[in-house]
This record gives sequence, C-alpha cells and structure tokens, in this order.
Amino acid sequence: MCGIIGYHGLEKTSDILYSSLLKMEYRGYDSCGIALFKNNKVSIYKNIGRVSKLVTNNPITFDSLIGIGHTRWASCGEVSLRNAHPLKSFNKQFTLVHNGVVENVEYLKEKYFHDVIFNTDTDSEVIICLIEKFYHEDLLKTIFQVCKLIEGSYSLIIIDENDPNNLYCAKNKAPLIIGKKGFSTYVASDIQALHDSPLIYHMEDLTFAKIGKDIIIKDQFFNDKDIFFMPNLIENEPIKMKDESYMLKEIYEQQEVIQRLKAKYLIHNEVTFQDNIKNLLQDFDEVFLIGCGTSYHACLIAEEFFNKLNIPSRSYVGSEASINNLLFSKKPLIIVISQSGETHDLIKTVDLLSNYKNRILLITNEKHSSLAFKLDHVLLMEAQKEVAVASTKTYLASYLLLYFIYLYIKKEPLKQELDILYHAIGNAQSIDYTHIVEMIIKAKKIMLMGRGIDYKVALEGSLKLKEISYLPTEAYLSGELKHGTMALMDEETIVIGLMSNVNTINLMKGNIEEIKSRKANVYLLGCDKICDVFCVDISMLSPLLLVVYMQLISYYTAKALGNNVDFPRNLAKSVTV
Repeated sequence: MCGIIGYHGLEKTSDILYSSLLKMEYRGYDSCGIALFKNNKVSIYKNIGRVSKLVTNNPITFDSLIGIGHTRWASCGEVSLRNAHPLKSFNKQFTLVHNGVVENVEYLKEKYFHDVIFNTDTDSEVIICLIEKFYHEDLLKTIFQVCKLIEGSYSLIIIDENDPNNLYCAKNKAPLIIGKKGFSTYVASDIQALHDSPLIYHMEDLTFAKIGKDIIIKDQFFNDKDIFFMPNLIENEPIKMKDESYMLKEIYEQQEVIQRLKAKYLIHNEVTFQDNIKNLLQDFDEVFLIGCGTSYHACLIAEEFFNKLNIPSRSYVGSEASINNLLFSKKPLIIVISQSGETHDLIKTVDLLSNYKNRILLITNEKHSSLAFKLDHVLLMEAQKEVAVASTKTYLASYLLLYFIYLYIKKEPLKQELDILYHAIGNAQSIDYTHIVEMIIKAKKIMLMGRGIDYKVALEGSLKLKEISYLPTEAYLSGELKHGTMALMDEETIVIGLMSNVNTINLMKGNIEEIKSRKANVYLLGCDKICDVFCVDISMLSPLLLVVYMQLISYYTAKALGNNVDFPRNLAKSVTV
C-alpha cells in the first residue's frame, strides 16, 4: 500500500516529489524517501515516519532533471531506515521504488542469489538486483525480462545512474498513471500525485515505459504500444480548518454528500441511473456483493435491502473472493464496492471474473481509479476526496447508493427520508458524547451488539472504534450472547447496544437485562425512549444514523486518548497489497 512518484521536467524536482508524497500518505506513512541526481550520482534521502519530517530534515538546494520518491506501508520487512525506499542495486547503478508484493521472492533469492546477503529485508530489493544481474545495453528490455520472473504485483519506477535523462517503469496489478503538464511528465500510483496534469494515461497490466523527452510504451510482448492521453477532470483539494482533523471534517461533510447524491441520482424524488446501469438492473436472478473492510459492511447492509425484494443475495470479503471459486447463478448481478477503486483484492477478483465483466456494477469514489478503468458500469459515490484513513462519508455514500438501487428495482419514490437524515446528522454533531467516551476508556472489554441489520451496523461501529482508538472492540449478535459471549460480561465490560430496528427492540430489551444482571455497563443508541442517544425513526435509513453516532464516538474517544485520528498506526487508506 505504498505511494510512488517519478518526475521528469524543468521544475525543481525535489519540491515536486515532496508535494506528491504528501498527497499519497494515505497509502502508507511508515517511512519515505526520494532519489535525485547530484553531481552525476544518485543521492537518496530517507526517514522513518511522515513526509513532513523528510522535507524538514532534507532541504534540497540543487536541481535534478529527474527523480523518484516513495512513501511506505511496510508489508515485507520491518519499519526501518534500511528498508525504506528508494533502494539501490548491489553496485549502486540502479535505483528503484516499488509498490506491490513479490510472491516468489524466496525462490528468486535462492535461484539467482544463493549465499548473497541482501542489504534490506524487503521483497523489492530482489527486483533491482535482478535488473543489475541481467542488465545489458537496453535497460527497458532488461526490466521486461526480469518482470517475467516475478510472481505477484508491481508498479516500478527505476533510474539508472548512467542515464540522468530517463525514467523507466513497469506495471502489473498495481496502479501506475502517467501525467503530462507542459514540459513536465509525472508517473505515480495516484492521480492526485500528478500535480493537476490536464492529460493522463493509465498504464495497463504487463506494460513497460521509458519516460524522457519522449514517452515509449511497450506491451507484454515488448512491442510498441500507442499512447492515448485522456483529459483529467481535476477536482479541488480538500481544505480543513487549522485546528480540525480531516476525519471530523469528513463526518460533517456527510450532509453535503446527501445533497450531491440527490442532485445526481434523483429526478422528482424518483431514482434514475445512466442507461447501461438501468439495463443491468433489469435482468438478473441473484445478487453477489464484494467488498473489503467498511465496503464489505456496506455489502452486508445491501443484503437486507435485497431480502426485502425477495431477491437472493450473498456478500463476500474481497480477500476471500479472490482465492475462492465463486459459484454464480446464470444471470448474476455482481456489485463491487471500493472507495479508492485501487483495492488489490478487489482488482484481483475482478480480473478473475473477466467472463462476467458485463454483469459487474462498481460503486467507487474515484472515477480515474484502476477498477473504474476496467469496468463499464460505475456508480460514483460523489463524496469528493476522503483523506482520513477511517472511512466515514464514503460508507454513507455506499449505503445510500445501495438504497437507491433498492428503490429503483422496487420502483418506489423517496419520500422525506433523505431530508430527515440530513437534519438528523446535523443534530448528531451537537450531542455531548463525553459520558460514553469516559465509559469506553475505563472499560477493559468493549462490545457492540444488535439484531438483524443492527448487527451489521455494529460491525462497522466496532471497526471505526478499533481503527482510531486502538482499543480491542468486537461486535456480536445479541441473540447469540448466551452461546458463549456472556462469559465475558463483568463490571469492566461496556456493551453498546444498537436499536434502530423497531421490530427487534423488545428482544433487545431482554438481552440488555441479561447483560445488566452480569454487572456489565450498557449504553444504548436507537429508536426507543430507553436509549441514551435517541435516534429518529427513518425506516431503512435509521441504521445509517447509528453509524454516524459511532463515527463521532470513535472520533472523540481517539482524541481523548491523544491518537492521530486521521492517520492511525499500522493502517493506510488504500489497501493495494
């Protein structure tokens, strides 16, 4: 889940690299580094931690025509300066930044470097050392031949100390985009790192590039490939107030997301989609939903919607879907949800489902992402840029788009649900969460529980709390408490009960009494007068409001603990490995 950037142009290369890495920190921020030409040699500058520290510790006074940079989420090798990218080959001629995973790294080391001691613990180092080992006069062809040996995923940018005028790139199963702006050429794993390039080109899998005065692209057979740049519809960068976190800002922006979704997908309160999606939604016999993390929790919510339509539906975690033999019906509707559009497990799954491409509907927030590039049926979340690692407004957007699909299939107009939700979210921002935050911090065991759709909400609430508070938190079906979980109940336990489903409130009340009799602490969110935080009943959107409550509770808990709410430890926004 690393971010990589390469630059060729006339501007100050170090400034370009620093700026691009800052925009890609959501992909990883364990360590970072840049490589530049200085006095005809490649100089590398690295540090552990955030890019801002790299900028402060390494002011660059010289210039370089080309350069590469990397911000890392450690997937192979501990977080350390020696494992930070860029990495050099043994003889120092070649320098590399890599995003991806070399799955056969041990085999490659044993076959080609037996008894050789590597300088790092990374899988990336074997790539640059293979390039050195097999190098002949044509570096691009050498990279092509080396990549034939690699099993796994990679986006690579490489520089040669003997060639200060060109960048060399390779791409397979990890994003890599080229941007053109005046005399500058950028290549990066993210479109926002391309400095508002008006023209962009998505490299395809198993393609290779040489970027200098001209751009040469080779295909998987090393034949020349035509380059067709497309316009980049540039969005403004998100701005936050000085003393505010991105996460809180994005929780507040959920009201704006509601308005944008209404404007795009509603006409006179009737849901409408583009024609190709309308056709897709008119002819299917079963629904299969695939997502990861927060997006998977949105898939679970959609099961409830389709069940109400008597349409069979099943949800799969992306990491499992990509390794299992999925058995589909004759006419499946496959819904893939990815806020970034770059999630590795989902890209892998979509590639495996190439025979079903015309039956896949993508819900994403990134129109220029790898998944959006691969698929023809795309619904955009319209959430604008989400910076904080913990997803908030993209969950709301996913939930509402799935609800829109439900209404479209049912041929039912919206009434006042979205307007009620809009105002309820505004009210949620003014609630005092001090008491529940203090209860959570004091507790040794934290549980969320619910029945039916509320259990699926509990899963997302639990994820939000553990992501940014670092407190071990679990979600449980309240009807299953007596089948093992009740053993955990004592005075050091807090149970957050979710009660948006009016049909199960009486059953929940019985579970609550059972918990209290074991001396556990209870805090309730829901549509009943006994709840500590009362939720207005908005029918099928009430669970979404409970998620907003949990987002705010998680935020204030993490702040009380002194955690970085935007960039929690060990996580990254876009899971590309």
